[in-house]
Amino acid sequence: MKKLFTTFAVTALSLSIGFGADKFDKQAAIRKIDALVQTGLKKHDMERGAEIEDTTFLRRAYLDIAGRIPTIEESETFLGSTYERKREQLIATLLESDGHVSHSYNFWADVLRINHTLGHFDHRNRTGHLMGNNLFCARDALGADLAALQTEREALGSNLAALQTERDALAADVTALESERTALAADVAALVVDREALAQQLSLAEVRGERTAAQLETTADQLGDAQARATGLTDELSTLLEEQEGLQETTQAQRDALQVVRRELETTQNEIARLTGARGIYTVQPGDSLSSIATFFYRNGNRWPDILEANTNLIDAPDLIFAGMVLIVPE
Repeated sequence: MKKLFTTFAVTALSLSIGFGADKFDKQAAIRKIDALVQTGLKKHDMERGAEIEDTTFLRRAYLDIAGRIPTIEESETFLGSTYERKREQLIATLLESDGHVSHSYNFWADVLRINHTLGHFDHRNRTGHLMGNNLFCARDALGADLAALQTEREALGSNLAALQTERDALAADVTALESERTALAADVAALVVDREALAQQLSLAEVRGERTAAQLETTADQLGDAQARATGLTDELSTLLEEQEGLQETTQAQRDALQVVRRELETTQNEIARLTGARGIYTVQPGDSLSSIATFFYRNGNRWPDILEANTNLIDAPDLIFAGMVLIVPE
């Protein structure tokens, strides 16, 4: 199946290149791609799927073409449009965007990247097919270097006498260093005393560390219990909301039961927020998404994965949230 869709992508790219910017026939390209899709489906004994709704199309178009999800404003603009060919218009707009250029570059860079260290030539070590030719050059260079080294050896011989004199001076310095060593030995004795004092402090720190570890373990147990309660209460809340959604009128007992579950869920989520050091909790409102919630708290809709990570016990997928759900909002 991957080979099928790879063929479609390559064919579409070939069509855009082959026609040229001033000769490109979009309708011909669309017909060609549709024909290839139909041929591929028939070859694999598959049927064309039903047309997806606007929300799914919007999310997939942004992810596939621009490599990101749409903003709240972009979503509202597209979903609120009554233009008959708004999907085609959205694709054209995304293909002209800087996001498409960046996303396509990263995609094809990964596809076409060549690992030179696995080929015949290593640019870092200058090895490979050029090695043979380079050996001859290296041989000539080494010959010149050998003559230079012989000259340097003679100069070093002249310097040897001066080094002998320096050695005698260093011997005198050694005597002075011996005296310093004696003084350092006294310092070491003092450091030993300090080390023993530090060892006592370390022992006390280890005791405090063990106590802290025990507290952390207790906190982890409390957190696990609280998250389990939150999961159960959220499921119960979802069930009650679904049951009451189909009713034209609810009884006072049903409303009271729903209110009890909401209060218990808020109390449990507040406890989890305290244990995890989170910013607080938030009750999902109609029309909310993780992106809109992230925009509200962080002024950055792209931080929605942080909210998802903090609520993995409640949310299986980013778009599976409902009004009334109580979420943890991390720092």
